[in-house]
Amino acid sequence: AKVYANNCAVCHGPKGEGNGPAGMGLNPPPRNLVEGKWKKGGDSIALYTTLEKGLPGTSMASFAHLPSKDRWALVQFM
Repeated sequence: AKVYANNCAVCHGPKGEGNGPAGMGLNPPPRNLVEGKWKKGGDSIALYTTLEKGLPGTSMASFAHLPSKDRWALVQFM
């Protein structure tokens, strides 16, 4: 939860609904992590890969700068 709050909530919102303050100005807007279909699949490997590489053509940046253990923690949190 702490890694999410420090790195993701600003765009995805505190509850993951895609309504974070920084996300309001992004086009396309941040994904709602609570509902909807995942572009690259919603399994653990797909989520980890998205965190590692980002999603070209979207506002989702790479978070490869985070330690691997933190990216896995985010996958489990989501």
